[in-house]
Amino acid sequence: MYDADAAVPIEECTKLRAALAGGADIAIGSRLVDGAQVLAERSNARVLMSRVFHTMVRRTTQLEVRDAMCGFKLFRRAEAQKLFSTLTVARFAFDIEILALAVDAGLRIAEVPVIWRHNPRSRVRPVRDGLRAARDIGALWARRRLKG
Repeated sequence: MYDADAAVPIEECTKLRAALAGGADIAIGSRLVDGAQVLAERSNARVLMSRVFHTMVRRTTQLEVRDAMCGFKLFRRAEAQKLFSTLTVARFAFDIEILALAVDAGLRIAEVPVIWRHNPRSRVRPVRDGLRAARDIGALWARRRLKG
């Protein structure tokens, strides 16, 4: 999975492949783990949105990853087919649902440090898209509570 803004160089895929070769079912790029390189600063609004969103994600899904929204992920084929076939979230927070489903299925997720550079042409709008993502996380939380 690769975000359209190409904030992570495609060459970083070798790190994710190595994580799968090491036994992970899913490898996710991270800007927030030791070894990651953030080469261009994000605006204060984006940093705040990220912190609030990740806190909300951890509290509603119990995901143990630090950077679930980095749009650079690699899946084993069989696991991806199973996970994506049950996806209900269609916008930004679909990453979170995929990872929550993976945790529920007992899959191993490796968080891999990557090089990341903010693309100033990104179409993400912190307030508008943050509110939409928060709505999706709330709906995901409600669906998960009703199931369990």
